[in-house]
Amino acid sequence: MLREKLIVDPSLVKRIPLNTCTVDELGPHPYINWKVAKALIAYRDLHGPFADMAAISNCILMTDSIQVRLAPYLLIEN
Repeated sequence: MLREKLIVDPSLVKRIPLNTCTVDELGPHPYINWKVAKALIAYRDLHGPFADMAAISNCILMTDSIQVRLAPYLLIEN
């Protein structure tokens, strides 16, 4: 019964700009932990901006399952 009353609007999802965000903006996301957030930002600082979503898999702590869950919430701006 609850499913019939639930409305999800994907346009209201706030996407995090991965190439400009801080650890404090990325860390609280429920699909990522602080350790992975710090590793992603450190990787970006060392290697430059991410070119696409596949590039985050180069971060040592990024697993395929985390990447798949995070993809709808991250924005790669060029």
